[in-house]
Amino acid sequence: MEISVKDGGFHIDGVPDAIKLIKLNGHNARRVADLALHRSDLEFAKECLARINKFLSPSDAVVRDALWSTAICQYIKCFGSSASRGQLSAEKIFKGDTLGLELHQYFKDLRNKHIIHDENDVAQCWPGAAINNGKKSYKVELIINFSLTADTLVEESYSNLDKLVGISLGWVKDEYERLCTELTSELETVPYQELFSRDSVAHRVPEIDGVGAKRERP
Repeated sequence: MEISVKDGGFHIDGVPDAIKLIKLNGHNARRVADLALHRSDLEFAKECLARINKFLSPSDAVVRDALWSTAICQYIKCFGSSASRGQLSAEKIFKGDTLGLELHQYFKDLRNKHIIHDENDVAQCWPGAAINNGKKSYKVELIINFSLTADTLVEESYSNLDKLVGISLGWVKDEYERLCTELTSELETVPYQELFSRDSVAHRVPEIDGVGAKRERP
């Protein structure tokens, strides 16, 4: 649906009979907002994975790695702790799926200990000095570092991440619809005038000085 801004508030252009978009508060409202953001991140991760297959040339290696790293980060982001968004639970989404939980932990470790923080042995570097045969006035020809980074973008890992993202996205969509149904039922019990008198949904344009601040939740 297309949404426009009129008189400082949001207007849903795709719903002709809607005359006001009222603000929702409470636990379910916050959870719905959280799930909407999770859905956006998971859909973005899914799209990054799909785009990888469009860059198959050796010269596209940087693009492929960037899309791969981004897909992993966007996926794990949904399960990380945040002061402004309720996290997803891998234990709930992959309940009874031991392999799914193990794969989830793998990508979590890959994100936390390699992509974002360099702690594990996926990337390694060994410093050394090349010395000559001793027939010169100096002994050291060159200081050199031998580095190696393992390629984690392999077919099996790609398929595993794509599966995890798909399962998580399906769970989020189902939970979102369930909560929306609950919210709708709750609102239908409220008198019309009381609903109409509630505050409208308002937007706030992000500013540079707010990058380091926590946003308010609904």
